Amino acid sequence: MNKTSVDIIRSIRKTFVKELQYSSVIIILIISALIFLTIRSLIRYPIAYWKSKREGLITQIPFIPSEVFRNFKEDKVWKKLLPGVRIQCKKTSRTKFLSNFAIRKVNKILKENYDLEPNDGDSYSTALIKRNPIPDDVRTISIRMEGFKHGRECYEFIPINGRHSRSHFTYQMFGDNRIQVTNYVEEGISYVAGVCIYIPKPQDWGIHYHCQVIKDCFQSREYPFIRSRNFQMGFESRELTVEYCHVSERTMLTSFQQEGVFHQEWNQIEENFDIEKCQKCTNRANRDRPPPYSSLTRSNQN
Repeated sequence: MNKTSVDIIRSIRKTFVKELQYSSVIIILIISALIFLTIRSLIRYPIAYWKSKREGLITQIPFIPSEVFRNFKEDKVWKKLLPGVRIQCKKTSRTKFLSNFAIRKVNKILKENYDLEPNDGDSYSTALIKRNPIPDDVRTISIRMEGFKHGRECYEFIPINGRHSRSHFTYQMFGDNRIQVTNYVEEGISYVAGVCIYIPKPQDWGIHYHCQVIKDCFQSREYPFIRSRNFQMGFESRELTVEYCHVSERTMLTSFQQEGVFHQEWNQIEENFDIEKCQKCTNRANRDRPPPYSSLTRSNQN
């Protein structure tokens, strides 16, 4: 073997050793990163679990998300399967390799509370919604309780018969700013008006969302509202007049009922009538109401 051949072999050997060293370094870095991520997850998971159990203070100021969402997701099939639920979505870019753990957990919560089990006779759209009630781009989920309707904001829930003069709302946050419960307090009695679930990142762990909080809301004391066909379908035209409301400072469709004075407006988002009892108009109507006929008769006789 001549000197040239030996040099070539030595050069190849050196190149091979260098590449092997580079590969070893890369493998060590990958293994170190995996170990670091595993240790980080092992530390963060119990911390997230502990935070999900936290109960915030009861306040009269709600937690307001920094982002404003106005993209509502509703259709006839969806509203039929999940009555009283309104969701807001926002398209965001995400890595396709990341799983939507938070979406999966919230889907599980909704399916359990609304008994969404697919049947053989379900249509394709119905079965699809039952399997995945909320889309991947959801950011807020507002669930109203019986006797309340959705307000403008995701955390607002209003009594369908109108607010009492001696009433106020309170708010309580559960977990790491993930679940907010809105309570309606009337004459010292607190009722759960609704609950709002916040999903800042779909890739969040499902452990952030404590199922028991949602279950407790559904099993809470029911608000004693007036159940009437009129509050679902709207008042008949012969029951309505146009009156000026001093609270709203504008003219509104108004109905004078035995329970009080109600204002009616069409809600384009929910496609039904918003009917609220106006305490100020009720007081004004009671004050301006003429005296009974029997009292007039007695005064004329005197």
